[in-house]
Order: sequence, then structure tokens, then C-alpha cells
Amino acid sequence: MKLLPTAILLWLFSSPVLTAQVFPPDLLCLRGDTIVWGLPNNTCGSFNSYDIWFSNSLGGPYALLSSVTNPGQTSFVHSNPGSQLFFYYMTGNFDCPGEPVLSSDTLDNLLPEPPLIQSVSVFGDNVQLTWTPSPSPEVYAYMIYRLIGTNVDIIDTVFTGNTYLDTGAAPTLRSEEYYVLALDQCGNTSQFLDPHKTILLQAQADSCRQLVALEWNPYENWPGGIESQILWLSIDGGAFQAVDTLGGEASIYEYMVAEADEGAEHCFYLQADEGGSAASSNSSISCVLPQVITPMENLAVKNATFTPAGSVRLDWVWKAEAEIASAAVWRAVGDPANFALHSNLAFALPLNGAESFEDLTAPQNQGPVYYEIRTVDLCGAEVQSTLGATIFLRGESTTGFSNLLTWSPWELENSQVLEYELYRVLNGIPQLEAVLDPTQTSYTDEVDPENPAEASVCYYLLARGGVFLPEGINPPVVSRSNTVCLEQHPIVLVPNAFAPNGFNQVFRPAIQYPNTITSFRMQIFDRYGQQVFESADWSEGWDGKFKDRAMPQGVYVYRIQMTFGDQGGGFQQEGVLVLLH
Repeated sequence: MKLLPTAILLWLFSSPVLTAQVFPPDLLCLRGDTIVWGLPNNTCGSFNSYDIWFSNSLGGPYALLSSVTNPGQTSFVHSNPGSQLFFYYMTGNFDCPGEPVLSSDTLDNLLPEPPLIQSVSVFGDNVQLTWTPSPSPEVYAYMIYRLIGTNVDIIDTVFTGNTYLDTGAAPTLRSEEYYVLALDQCGNTSQFLDPHKTILLQAQADSCRQLVALEWNPYENWPGGIESQILWLSIDGGAFQAVDTLGGEASIYEYMVAEADEGAEHCFYLQADEGGSAASSNSSISCVLPQVITPMENLAVKNATFTPAGSVRLDWVWKAEAEIASAAVWRAVGDPANFALHSNLAFALPLNGAESFEDLTAPQNQGPVYYEIRTVDLCGAEVQSTLGATIFLRGESTTGFSNLLTWSPWELENSQVLEYELYRVLNGIPQLEAVLDPTQTSYTDEVDPENPAEASVCYYLLARGGVFLPEGINPPVVSRSNTVCLEQHPIVLVPNAFAPNGFNQVFRPAIQYPNTITSFRMQIFDRYGQQVFESADWSEGWDGKFKDRAMPQGVYVYRIQMTFGDQGGGFQQEGVLVLLH
């Protein structure tokens, strides 16, 4: 509803001295076409009616719309007023001769006029709102809205006064956005006007340039705009002092730190003043500790090597005096184009000149594992180390009783390989197999088919060389590859005849490298399909008997099934054999 001038008074004098007044109904609001009021308390005479007056103009003339003769009635519907603007007021018609008849407030059929926000200002972690009350007389409360996420939600309702302290805000984290709406007792609210936002001041120490960079969002939607902005500063808890007065368009400022104040806490806030009024708004307070920062230098990976336990040890050097905010290990598996953050590093200042990290999750069978150390100093500058990678050893067993080994070249920036050493691990004991030229990337190892232990052999490679580190340091380095284990598949030979009383007295397969068998099953059937023998032990053969009775000479059918090796694999064969006597 729109606020109107003071209600019209109808003074009816029967004598120069006023002894009573005829109070009108309390005209509260309009709910659509319905006029709503509260009942008056008149004791001077009997009730006749409540009279409703209306006009298309605030200044009148007003005509009688209706006389309500029910003393308990509190609403009236103005039938079909359409979209026209109407003004209403009410009087009480009581049998009180000679007493002045008062009129109610004059209301229109529009929404309440909105209040005007004077300012939103930050006080610590809270926000203080002040506004000019709505001129609409039907307003009895104000609804406070704040932008929460992407929604504008009501956070409180104020019934008295024109100020509000929002204790649920976070003005030090973000610029809080507010609306204030007028509310009447019919539930009508004023329209949303442009919001007012708190000033979020952010200070960042640029210790490399010995200054504090300040940034903020200027206050918006003051009718008079921003007349001035005053920057205030407190050093080490002292009283705030005005530093500078800025124009209304300023949103950044660089404060040069005095040499004597380096390392002292600097706290800033901004005071914005509206042009043509006494309204002002304080920003959030932002504090920093400016100091000179030593940048990161000489960051280089020294080595990336697998350990005997299967983890990767990463060694690097860096400037011990560097003041960093964060340090992290970045890793790529198989392809250096796929670097991703692997682990944030814990550290203490001052740094050690040389550091190491153990990667417990490095895969051994997916290619070289690449590493970088990345740091961010207290000025925000990121520094990336040289690249280091593990040697990736791979292999395959061949059908000719040999293992073919290949490997990726040693990839470590600013390094030089002098030689490779290939180690053979048999029964858990490593032995040097070969010393290889630094340009060589493959090797074939022959295995002994007569030695069951060589059915499974493991290998790893050492690269010996040096790395050229910053400041002229050139230490020797040894890098170990991943460990690869290879298995020879069993060679199975099945005889086609045996003689229990002759030279081959038991029927069973001859197996090369039987120690790799993980499961075995052999079945023998007579020509009628009856099973006469079964065994789960490859070394246990058929002696030609069934239920302790020698079986007749003739043709029998066998079925052999087995699996072998940690890498999977199997053998299955069916055939016929001849039992001879």
C-alpha cells in the first residue's frame, strides 16, 4: 500500500469544549478486493454503522461506498473495482451527538511502498542494516531477505524499529546481499528494490614488492552514489588511523609497507560514504602479515628409484632458505603428459636442502612412473622441478626356454647413464646377470629346462650414472627398475601305451617344470565309458588296475586337465592309450 498524508479528520462541534471522540475502525489493509479493519472502541453512544468512503484521487472528492451495519464485521469486498486505483478511509457512525468523528488512515489498493535501505555495514562478523520506513500506513513489519547460495531467502521479520543486526552472516568470507520488504497484516509485501551488498575487503601481502594489495567491491545502489571512500589501518593492534581518501569508483589500492613495519600485522577496513546524506558503510576487516619472501630456486629431482619392497623413493634438492606455502608431488604413470597431483608434502621452515618421499602406491606394471615436485611460495609463485622417472622393465617367457627382457631408457633430466646392471633373482637371491651398455634396452636370458627352480625367475635393472644438479653439484646416482617375474609354462608329453609288467609300468604324463602346476586331474576310462582311475597328483600314474584287479589288455581313453602359474594358463588333452601285458 502506498503511504498517504495524515488521515482526514471530520470535526463536528456541539460546543467549544471537546468531551469525547468517535473513533473510526482501524483500517488495516486490503487483501485483493477485500477491505480489512479492526473494530473501534466507542462508548459514547450506540452503534449505527461503519462507513467506507472511496475516491479515485487522494484529494477526493470521496463518496460513500458502503455503510456496514454489523458491529462485529471486519471486512468488506469492493465488488469488481477492476484495475483502477482507489483510495479508502473509514469513519464510525455512532449515536454521539456533538462529538467529533475521526477518520481512519487513508489506504489505496496498491502494494505497500517499499522501504529504502540506507546502508548495510559490517561490524565484526555481523551485518547491521538500516532503512527508511515505508510511508504506507498499513505496514506493520519488515521482512529481511538475504541471498543464500542462488536463492533470496527471508532470514527474519522486524516488527519495531528500522534497524537489524544479522548475526548469521559471513561478511568476512563473501559480500552479503540484502533486501528489505514492507509487510501489511493482509500478507501483502512491497516490491523488491535493488539490493544492497556489504563491502568485502580482501588484503594480500605482496612481500616480493613490500606492499599490501587491497581489493573490494564498491558499495552499490545508493541514490546519492558514493561520495568518498576512506581507508583505515591498524598496525599490531593499535588504533585505526585513516590512510587515504579515495574516490567513489576506486576498487583496488596498493599500500606500501614501511620497512619498520615488516612482519607486523596490518588490518584494514574501508568506510564508504553516500553523497548528500549521512549514510555510511564499513567493509569487513582484512588482516595480513607482510614480510619479505625468499623465492624457491634450484628445485631439481635427484633420483626416482624402486626399492626392494616395491615402493618408489623420490629424492630432490631445493633452496633451503625458500619460504613456501605449499609443496606437492605430482605423478604421471606411463605418459608424462598425464601429470596429476599425487600427494601434498608436509614441511617446516627453514627447509632441508635435500628431501625424499616414498611413494607406496606406485604401479610396477603400467610403464615408467614420472615425478615432479611443485611448490608455491608465499608470494603465490609456482615453481616446477626437473623431471624424474623410474626405469620400466618388462619381460615375456618364450617357448625356447628363455626370457626376453626390455626396458625404457633412464629418464632423469640433466643426468647421464654410464651402464646398466641386470640382476637375476632365483629363490629370493639376486645375482648379477649382465653389465650392459647404456644404449642397450633389451636382453635375452636363457633358462635351464633341467632346473625346476628356473621355472620362475625374477629380474630387476640398475642404472648407474650421475646427475648434474644446480650450483655445480654432480653426485653419482643409482636407479633401480621395477621387478618383473617370469614363469616358464610346463611342457607336457603324454605316452600312448604302457605295460605294467614291462619297461613303462605306470601311465602318466611327463612334465617339464612341474613345480608351476597349481591344479591337476587325470581320468582313465575303459571302452564302455566306465572310469577306472582318477588322480589329482601328476606324479601318481595308473598301474593298469581297477579295484586291485588287473585290467585286460586293450585301448583305454584318458583325459588330463591342469592349470599352472601365477599368470594363469592351463592344459587339457584327451586321447587313447594302449594297455599291454
